[in-house]
Amino acid sequence: MRRAPVLLAVLSVVCIGTAALLAPTVADAGPTSGGVGTPLASARRIPEVLAEHVGRAEVASVVSEVAAASPERSCLVVGRGTTSLAGAGTTDALAPASGMKLLTATAVLDQLDPASRLRTTVVAALAPAGGVVEGDLFLVGGGDPLLGTADWAGHFERQPVAYTSLEGLADQVVAAGVQVIRGGVFGDGDRYDDRQDVATWPERYRDSGAVGSLSALMVNDGMASWGPVPQPAADATVAGASRFAELLRDRGVQVMGGTGRGSAPEAGVEITYVDSLTIGDLVAQTLRESDNETAELLTKELGLQVGGTGTTAAGTVAIASALVARGLPTDGLVVADGSGLDPGARATCALLASVLYADGPDGPIAQGLAVAGISGTLIDRLQGTAAYGRVRAKTGTLNEVSTLAGWVDTDGGDLWFAYIQDGIRGIEPSRQRWDQLAVGLVSYPGVDVAGLGPSTGMFDGR
Repeated sequence: MRRAPVLLAVLSVVCIGTAALLAPTVADAGPTSGGVGTPLASARRIPEVLAEHVGRAEVASVVSEVAAASPERSCLVVGRGTTSLAGAGTTDALAPASGMKLLTATAVLDQLDPASRLRTTVVAALAPAGGVVEGDLFLVGGGDPLLGTADWAGHFERQPVAYTSLEGLADQVVAAGVQVIRGGVFGDGDRYDDRQDVATWPERYRDSGAVGSLSALMVNDGMASWGPVPQPAADATVAGASRFAELLRDRGVQVMGGTGRGSAPEAGVEITYVDSLTIGDLVAQTLRESDNETAELLTKELGLQVGGTGTTAAGTVAIASALVARGLPTDGLVVADGSGLDPGARATCALLASVLYADGPDGPIAQGLAVAGISGTLIDRLQGTAAYGRVRAKTGTLNEVSTLAGWVDTDGGDLWFAYIQDGIRGIEPSRQRWDQLAVGLVSYPGVDVAGLGPSTGMFDGR
């Protein structure tokens, strides 16, 4: 890192400037003891100002080096508090990839109660009598994106995995005394629309299993299987009902009918229910793990509660409206989905940075971010470096896009940053630039403020 000339130049300018502005009269000098101390005209008498100038130069140097290695269509901004310390690249809106989840999180926390939960219920036309349900049993989806089974949760590399246990719900049905269901088990996903993806997503997402089928009754991320090549369920609502029926049979419940999709009777009887994590915790899950399905279901929930319909279209309108209402810089903003999977989404580095600053380094968004070397999508980055455990950020990756935005815990305070690379050639080189940025920023301000204070000992000219 070649920064010494920059720092020396700043030191020279600061020393000259502060000497001219703050030179005292002889009468101001006062007594000395133990020899000549720090000259009164020295910049060492205002160490915070000197450190700020040195720190700005250090950040500018880091930003310049990273930007020089980035694709042409990239943007990078770093700041502290209300102040932007350095920036580079285009001010145009770029594809933010999963950086979009920062915007979705902001809208969800603004417009939904973070302490509220999403409820999955088990309903029948009539209450069980003598252990028998006359007719069909309905599993009614409430939009819980983490409803799943133990085998699904157990396949993830990072453990433990947060989920709402479908086995536990089946146990509750048995505990309610149900022994026989004379009809079938049907899934009710009527809370949201029937669209199981986003219309503008590339077909390759489904083919590669990059995202599961979406439903208000989504079990196991809407996946039919999760082997080497995950396979989305053909119909998430039907798949959820079928899995629930299997669990009931495993527990000795006799299910005499089949499974499928159906609407629970409006006057039906609730047999039991299970609640999701809080909305706030679901937001944290979305950010930390870059959970696409959770982001998309929260977007539909926004659409329902704000726009009146549980659709992606209504949800994206709610997201954009929330950002505008906050007065954030939304120039060029395109909200195409909640996850950032849509390659047509657009946002600026200024907007991502503004969202972070508005939330603050201790806010719910910041607390939900992955931590370098420790958790989430950053668990394998920056281990063994000075940035280990000191960077919290939202990652984002598409075929040609790489995004990192979050906070750096430095000796000089928390710095926010937003970095979008549009037009990358290879994911790993783009992530190496993430590392370069993080390690470069963590040393801010680059000088020991205490060591810059006035000297009380003999001034020997060093």
